[in-house]
Amino acid sequence: MLYIHLLTIALLSIAVGTLFFWDKLLTTTTTKPDLHQSTLSKNHLQSLDGLRGLLASFVFLHHAMIWYFYIQNGVWQSPPTYLFYYFGTGSVLFFFMITAFLFFSKITSNANSKDFDWLRLYVSRFLRIAPLYLFAVFMMFGFVAYETNFTLIDEISELRENAIHWLFFGLLSLQELNGVDAMRIFAGVVWTLPYEWCFYFLLPIWGLLYRIKVPKVFYLIIILGIILAGKNRIYLPFFLGMLSVYLYQLRFVQSFANHPIASLVIITSCSLPILLSLNPLDWEAQLCLFTAFTLIVAGNDLFGLLSARPMRRLGDISFSIYLLHPLVLYCTMKFIIGMDRAQQLSPSEYIGVIFIITPILITICCFTFRWIESPAIASVNLWTQKIRGFKQLIFKKQ
Repeated sequence: MLYIHLLTIALLSIAVGTLFFWDKLLTTTTTKPDLHQSTLSKNHLQSLDGLRGLLASFVFLHHAMIWYFYIQNGVWQSPPTYLFYYFGTGSVLFFFMITAFLFFSKITSNANSKDFDWLRLYVSRFLRIAPLYLFAVFMMFGFVAYETNFTLIDEISELRENAIHWLFFGLLSLQELNGVDAMRIFAGVVWTLPYEWCFYFLLPIWGLLYRIKVPKVFYLIIILGIILAGKNRIYLPFFLGMLSVYLYQLRFVQSFANHPIASLVIITSCSLPILLSLNPLDWEAQLCLFTAFTLIVAGNDLFGLLSARPMRRLGDISFSIYLLHPLVLYCTMKFIIGMDRAQQLSPSEYIGVIFIITPILITICCFTFRWIESPAIASVNLWTQKIRGFKQLIFKKQ
């Protein structure tokens, strides 16, 4: 167990060191969560920034471990240790709580509002997810073409249909592509997107409950959300994230969160489900994670780790890390090393490979954040105005 902890610390150190290098070399604009129409303070969000970076790094370690055993036995399954299992599923549950916390707080802080900008909210969500997702999908298309030697295996109609499904941002079922398991290329990480979209699409319902004016056109969004909700299996982390919006504001919660002992409570709450071998989807495990999450959003920074600038910068590129690390792992194992040669790697040699690709991954993510994510996020107001102007033009002609 100590060996695993040292490995985790070493990889995080490499990631942070790479970030420090590019941070000094490039002038990078830090992009914070959208605070438009929200009363959340920057102080309360600092720890969330670092948490996102930590979680994305854990997911990378989770899939690096899965790839090792997949290379050895050809079976894609959860890691054999509960720690690495929680690095994946537990981190995703935290991500769901973060989503619910940030966006439900917009609803509660704008109760009884008649001018809540729903259009801007959905434009911001689309521009936050779609550009990087499409970049990753087109990279995957390239991997599929290369692996199949640029030959057509599926029927052209089937290939076209499956490719279109992949271009719908996770809203449609994702199939094999030209005989290649495309989900394996993504290590399955895109399974979370329908859950995220479902929560976003159901936000107008909460808006109505809090007497926020919702234009009738957004009722169609609600219908989409209900359809997705019928297919979903995970609800509790979103509700827990919403509950934390109320709990973190309590004075005694914030007072305790700023006490050093709260950091020990966070570590204990995250460790307990692992030590008890609880399934992350069990309600007992999620309540433990929820305890840690509430203290973090209330201001605890885990002995300064989460609020440190390098960790917050890691949080800035966390979406790139989350979405692109499977592509880096796949390309490394399939095309650069080769599966046969990778199978002969000893555990220490495999760890060495992960050490080498970690700064490569962080470098790629720094550039995708700079050239894809940041420009898209910065254009939210522009596209909101364009869509609103187009709408007014249509109605004026009528």
